[in-house]
Amino acid sequence: MRFFIRLLLLVLGGLVAVVLVNTLRLPNHQLAAVPAAPAVAIDADTALGHLAGALRLPTVSRTRYAATDTVPFDQLQAYLGRTFPLVHQRLQHQAINHYGLLYEWPGTDATLKPLLLLAHQDVVPVLPGTEAQWARPPFAGQQAGGYLYGRGALDDKLNVLGQLEAVEYLLRTGFRPRRTVLLAFGHDEETTGRRGAGALAALIRQRYPALEMVLDEGGTIKTDGVAGIRQPVALVGISEKGYLSLVLSATGCLMP
Repeated sequence: MRFFIRLLLLVLGGLVAVVLVNTLRLPNHQLAAVPAAPAVAIDADTALGHLAGALRLPTVSRTRYAATDTVPFDQLQAYLGRTFPLVHQRLQHQAINHYGLLYEWPGTDATLKPLLLLAHQDVVPVLPGTEAQWARPPFAGQQAGGYLYGRGALDDKLNVLGQLEAVEYLLRTGFRPRRTVLLAFGHDEETTGRRGAGALAALIRQRYPALEMVLDEGGTIKTDGVAGIRQPVALVGISEKGYLSLVLSATGCLMP
C-alpha cells in the first residue's frame, strides 16, 4: 500500500514539475504600451464647411454613362484642388478616365507594402418629383441641429473629404508615412464601377504587386464573390455604416 502511495506522490510531483517548468518557459505575449498620439489640431467647423461645399456639387452617376452630367465632376476636382493645396502640391496624383482620382504618397520605407484607402465621389440621383419630400434640399449642404444634410454626406463624400482633410493636416505637420499611402476615388460606384474603381484597380495592380491593407467606406463579411478567396473576408469600414432599427408602416396599400 505504501508503495502505491509513494508512486502516486511521485507521479503527482512529476506533473507539478512539468506544469511549473512549462509555465516559466511560456513567452510573454503582453502587448507593449503604445504612446498616445498627439492631439489633432483640425478645426471641426472648417472641415465641416469643406464637406458642405462638396455636397453642393451634384455628382450624380447614371446607369447609362452617356447620360451622366460630368460638369459637377469637373467642378469637384477643381474644388478639391483649391481646398487641399498641399495634397495637390506634394502628392503624385492623376485622373483616370477623366474623373477617377488616384493619389500616391510615397513612404520612407520602400520595402513595406502600401496602404490603400478607397472612396467614391458620385452619388445616387434624386427621384424626379420627390424633391418636395426632402426635409432639406439634397444638394444644398445645409447645417441644422448639429447635422449636415445632403446627398453624399454619408455615402460617400464624407470619406473622400475625410481622407484628404487628414492628409492635408499631416502634410502641414511635416509627417511622412513609413509605407506608401494610396487614395483612390472612383466616380461611378453607384452604377457599375467599371470606369472608376475598375480602372483604378487595374492601374494600382500594375504599379504595386501587393497591398498591406485596403480600407473602404463600409464593412461586411463576404463569404463568396471575391475572386481568389476561399474563406470569409471581413471588409473593414471606416465611414458610413452604422446601426439603425426601424418600425415601418404603409398606408393605402392593397393587400392580396
